[in-house]
Amino acid sequence: RLPSEQVGIIKATNCIIAMSDVLFPPAPPALPCIRCTRCAEACPAELQPQELYW
Repeated sequence: RLPSEQVGIIKATNCIIAMSDVLFPPAPPALPCIRCTRCAEACPAELQPQELYW
């Protein structure tokens, strides 16, 4: 997000994305871990989050 609407646009600006709740709805709230291992399958660092705090 921009700090204000008064930010200048210069020649090197590639694009402007106008945020709206319709195009980019807010992220859903975080849910408690149920140890399903889906996050471990998606982790690019191959971490095992289900074993970090148990």
